[in-house]
Amino acid sequence: MSTVLELLKEKNFYLERFLEESRKERGRFKARHFENLDILYNKREQILLNIQSIDQRISEMCGAEEEEPLNPPKKDEMEQMLSKIKDNVRDIMEEDLQIISFIENEKTKIIKEIGQTKEGRKVLNGYKAI
Repeated sequence: MSTVLELLKEKNFYLERFLEESRKERGRFKARHFENLDILYNKREQILLNIQSIDQRISEMCGAEEEEPLNPPKKDEMEQMLSKIKDNVRDIMEEDLQIISFIENEKTKIIKEIGQTKEGRKVLNGYKAI
C-alpha cells in the first residue's frame, strides 16, 4: 500500500502543476493576452495524460494486491493525501470557471466589435445564416 501512497503523492504533484499553470495564465487572460491559450491547453493535456497513467497504475495495484491493513500513521497520511487531491481538484475547477469566463467575455467583445463595422455585419449575418 505504500506504493499506492507514493502514486497518490505523484498524482497530487501533477494536480498542483496543473493548477499552477492555470493560475499563471489566468493572470494573462485577465489582461486580455490570449496568445498562450494553445500552449496552456497542450501543457494541461500532457499533465492529464500523466495523471491518467497514475490512476491506471493505482487501479492495477489495488486489483492485484491482497488488501493489507494500513497502520494508523499510513492510514492518516493516505487520508491527508486524498484530502489534498480533493482540494486541488476543487481549486482547478474554480480556476477553470474563471478562465472560461475570461474567454467568453473576450469572445463577446470581439463579436460586438465585428458587429460595429459594416463589413463585420456582413460576416456576422453570413455566420448567423449557417
